Amino acid sequence: MCVYLVIAYLLSKTPLFIPLMQVTIRLPHKLVCYLVFSMFCIMGTYFGLHIDDSIANTRATGAVLGGMLGGPSVGFLVGLTGGLHRYSMGGMTALACMVSTITEGLIGGLLHRYLLRRNRIDMLFQPLVVGRTSLVAELLQMIIILLLARPFDSAVELVKDIALPMMITNTVGSAMFMRILLDRRAIFKKYTSAFSAKALQIAARAEGALRQGFDQQKQLLAQSEIKLLHAQVNPHFLFNAFNTPSAVIRRNPDHARQLVLSLSTFFRKNLKRSNDEVSLRDEMEHVNAYLEIEKARFADHMTVEITLPEELMDARLPAFSLQPIVENAIKHGISQMIESGHIHISGRYRANTLELTVEDNAGTYQPPTGGDGLGMNLVDRRIKARYGNRYGITVESEADTFTRVEVRVPLIQPKKALADIERAA
Repeated sequence: MCVYLVIAYLLSKTPLFIPLMQVTIRLPHKLVCYLVFSMFCIMGTYFGLHIDDSIANTRATGAVLGGMLGGPSVGFLVGLTGGLHRYSMGGMTALACMVSTITEGLIGGLLHRYLLRRNRIDMLFQPLVVGRTSLVAELLQMIIILLLARPFDSAVELVKDIALPMMITNTVGSAMFMRILLDRRAIFKKYTSAFSAKALQIAARAEGALRQGFDQQKQLLAQSEIKLLHAQVNPHFLFNAFNTPSAVIRRNPDHARQLVLSLSTFFRKNLKRSNDEVSLRDEMEHVNAYLEIEKARFADHMTVEITLPEELMDARLPAFSLQPIVENAIKHGISQMIESGHIHISGRYRANTLELTVEDNAGTYQPPTGGDGLGMNLVDRRIKARYGNRYGITVESEADTFTRVEVRVPLIQPKKALADIERAA
């Protein structure tokens, strides 16, 4: 297994692993998924330990992962390829191992289909889920050996010898294989955000000149910062955003069409919003478009509650102030939960201040380090630069219970609307 994982690690540095970093839908990617995991399935047999005329092996890792990332068809073909290779080597368990390898590929594929239908694609990349699936697959393999291998007494003795080590090795190995894939995704994400981080450094270096009162440079910095926020759209959100309608379109075309419209609204506002203030109503259109996409992906794993008084909807605030906060709540909060997640967006007027709150029930907030929290930091800086240090963002969190982010800006409204708010207050 160590040699097996070293080869996986080395291959993860090549373009060959790029199609495996997301759930495979397109045919060329399915073909790559089939070839890669068939290779690992066969390697698992070659790296096995010979016990009489049988082989204790790590073949299940390739079959299960092929099914989980490629779907039932890929899982079946990977299992068939690895199974036929094992059958060709002969021995008491040749037939049983061929059948069990095909079964293991189908187990991964059926889990793929189940999670895809529930819009829980993210769970396919959780090492714990992968490990548990491999454990179930290995238990079934032991049962199949007892059912098909003959003589039965020899099969029983073989299972006594290989069951525990094979279950442990394939369970841990599959989880570590997925961990390698996740590390590759993290590196990819790091490089895609490199230009944004560089732009932030340039903006920070220009801050000294801005403090000397060069209005033109201040305006350029504000434009750079909001474009930097636009550029912060998580690349994995893009993958999920396009994959979600693909998964929904066959069983619910109307819902898929609505998701495409939400995606269009999100990117139109992301690319074309002005650098000036916008109404809370306009800001929430952007947020709602984003939430529609994410709710389709998480399905019943996430609920959203919005309680914003109508009299506040014409209030003004810097464009692109709420969406990065909501995205953080999902990316670093809800997506990390096993149980259902909940997001609550609320607002109130107090002491001539508009207070907007985004709260989740994950409680996973950690103070940002390095380049983390770039979007939230930029929102805070822009608000403070525009209105002063008494405004901006504050974060309150209780581990595993909640994270509450409050955005405070001056209440700027038409005079008539402001009078209505004061009467309501």
